[in-house]
Amino acid sequence: LLMVHSDERLLPLNKTFSREGDIDIPVVYSGFITRKPDPDRIAALKGQLGLSDETKLIVANAGGGRSGFPLLKPVIQACRQLGSKINFHLEVFSGPFMEEAEYGELEATADDRIVVRRFSDVFLEYLALADLSVSLAGYNTCMNLLVTGVPSLVLPYTRQREQPLRVDALTDYLPLHAMAPSDLAPERLMALISTMLDKSRLLTRVPFNLDGAETAAEYVLQWAGG
Repeated sequence: LLMVHSDERLLPLNKTFSREGDIDIPVVYSGFITRKPDPDRIAALKGQLGLSDETKLIVANAGGGRSGFPLLKPVIQACRQLGSKINFHLEVFSGPFMEEAEYGELEATADDRIVVRRFSDVFLEYLALADLSVSLAGYNTCMNLLVTGVPSLVLPYTRQREQPLRVDALTDYLPLHAMAPSDLAPERLMALISTMLDKSRLLTRVPFNLDGAETAAEYVLQWAGG
């Protein structure tokens, strides 16, 4: 049995593997492996943040953090420059593996509207409350965007096929804009943030299987004769 952790309606195996026809064992799709936001955690976080209805919550994250500094620093700078035009609160998550010097430089920018953290165990709930997400385009991040439907700016890693291919497929289903490195220039990034803050969250469920863990377990039990 070959189990593919994807939904073939979005990204079938033959998009990235040309010799699918040579596989002589069953090929099945588990769907995407995701976690759903917890309503109780969302409510608790909303109370903890204490933001007014007029405040735009922006969440910026860099996955594990090793390559996130070139994204997060411009985002902080752009939001700071937009501060006179937009009532915002920015939560920045560097990821646990960002270099200490880079994290320290980001942390030094914090003020009453900009919070810099390594990570959070309620990150998905932050996205469920956010008006905008700005991020890289790794698998886990894109799954979070699918689950929460938050308007998003994403910066795919273009030196391999996986992230651009995934982001290109997602743009038909989510309020998502794929950025190029040139979009990190201050004026361009400010314009993109302003535009995406006017977008609405996707409130309907995307037409894909997001219960990959449960489906995978069912396939394993069937395969094992259970």
